[in-house]
Amino acid sequence: MLEILYLCLEKPFPEESKDKMISVLAMYGYSLLGNHELTSGQKAKIPAPEDRSFIHALIVHNLHPNIAESFGQPLNTNLFKAVKGVMRKFKELDPHVVSPGCMDEHARQLEMMEFSDIEVLSSLAMSNEENFNSPFQVLDCISDNNSRTRIDKILFRGEPAVCKTFRQTSLDALEKEILARKVLSANVPEIAPVLEHGDNYFIMPYYEAVWTWQADSFSLFPLDYAEKCLDIMRRIQESGWSVVDWHPGNFIYLPDGDVVMIDLEALTENTAEEAFESSADILGHRDFPYQDKPINYMNTWQPIVGLSLKSLLYDSPSKKRCVRTFYFLGRALPTRLIKKLEQALRKPVKKLVSRRQIRRLGPYLVYRF
Repeated sequence: MLEILYLCLEKPFPEESKDKMISVLAMYGYSLLGNHELTSGQKAKIPAPEDRSFIHALIVHNLHPNIAESFGQPLNTNLFKAVKGVMRKFKELDPHVVSPGCMDEHARQLEMMEFSDIEVLSSLAMSNEENFNSPFQVLDCISDNNSRTRIDKILFRGEPAVCKTFRQTSLDALEKEILARKVLSANVPEIAPVLEHGDNYFIMPYYEAVWTWQADSFSLFPLDYAEKCLDIMRRIQESGWSVVDWHPGNFIYLPDGDVVMIDLEALTENTAEEAFESSADILGHRDFPYQDKPINYMNTWQPIVGLSLKSLLYDSPSKKRCVRTFYFLGRALPTRLIKKLEQALRKPVKKLVSRRQIRRLGPYLVYRF
């Protein structure tokens, strides 16, 4: 079903911002199908602020609406997230976004506005829904609520495999997935290979993961897995590319201790030669549209690994284990015990640097915890 958002602005909507608008809406599962600037007669039909001269009707479609009941009326809760996202990402335009509440109201608004291309847009929405289904026998749906892709466990040539199907508005991400295998497979064999690909999907092997990282996990990220993930990123950077969106969920952790990288939708070619420690993947890509803060080692990995990048790259294994132990204690122990421990060491628990302290307490704490 089509939905409508009214974007109320004091100045004309810049054409160069259209791609950014598409990306922001895609964050919440929406495809932007139509963008109409309202006439004076159409403006009078909606409760828009009087000080906004330019009002655009954004006609959008959500493949996976999250329907909830409110006062007996069905509404898509994803829409509220999308409205907040548009207002937050377009602060420079000072937007005011008006959206109908229940789903029935969206249909009435679309009919009332009498857009000439509404039938074409409805057909496009139906086509998007049909194309978003896997063309293979589906054994299990792994994920169908992603804003850009649907991931299914399928039967492929008699064996289990994974089919990743892309929305029509996200086919550029499919091209990057295919490109990644071509340019990186020689130097980074840990990237999952493509078995077959079509106009809007590709198939890769199915891996049985022995361990899955949970974002709310209290324990620290396994050190051996962290080192292997970082080594993969280093070789990708040496090959002249950036992953941009790299986090623990982009890897599969196998029983033999190896890791497989599976998500390269945002692959970008590096234009400047730089050291790994100062590369964009480590420091963060600030223009990445799907996050408010840059995805980098400090924001994404350091809080769960318990080590700075320098420590992870260069410290000895024993020091890494000891520092991680103190980092874990800093999160797990009550504040009063942390203060006593800091008084005994005369150092902050999370900044252990003394070799004498490591020799005295490190092995004991690593053994105990």
